[in-house]
Amino acid sequence: MKKLLLIGLGACAALCCSPRLEAQRAALRTNALALATGNLNLEASHMIGQRWTAHLMLQAKPFSYPLPVPIGLLRWAEGLDQGTSRLPEFGTIKHTEHYTIEPSLRYWMYGAYNRGLFFGLQATGSLFTYGGDKYSANYRKGWGAGAGLSIGYSRELSSRFNIEFELGLGAMYRSYQMVDGESGYVWDERHTDIVPTLSRLGVSLVYTL
Repeated sequence: MKKLLLIGLGACAALCCSPRLEAQRAALRTNALALATGNLNLEASHMIGQRWTAHLMLQAKPFSYPLPVPIGLLRWAEGLDQGTSRLPEFGTIKHTEHYTIEPSLRYWMYGAYNRGLFFGLQATGSLFTYGGDKYSANYRKGWGAGAGLSIGYSRELSSRFNIEFELGLGAMYRSYQMVDGESGYVWDERHTDIVPTLSRLGVSLVYTL
């Protein structure tokens, strides 16, 4: 995965430095909401048709950056709590580190990078460490792969800057070791889930080239 991230960085750099780029045929994008939660992210894209663009997103959170989140809702969604009494509770999660690469395609209703609706198709690969809250010190460490769909809306802020709103849903296969945070005991687990595509949930600032 780390080798793929390096390759992805090289692809982004090659795209940004290409002398053949024409006006609004390529763009760089960052998800501002993800940045606010400590997720470093950059996406490069290029027009491959009048209404189609190809994208490559790199996202990493190599350090622990705990923020209050709805842990009651998250535990219920993961099947860790069957009751609903804890749903409104907030707290911090100890481990949220990951390295993620996501190639995607996007279809624009009114032409590439123009104002209006767009639809996306993504594939995702990730290395992650996740878990540990006030109810349980257990956490997961492993990898995941999946695919998803998204819908969004783009609006220009200036001749070079756009703002995008996007949300997505996908299927994710995860293979990981569950680690007992107190004893250090480890056991293997595998799951396939339908989950919100977190990398596609947010508000993004886009610079068109």
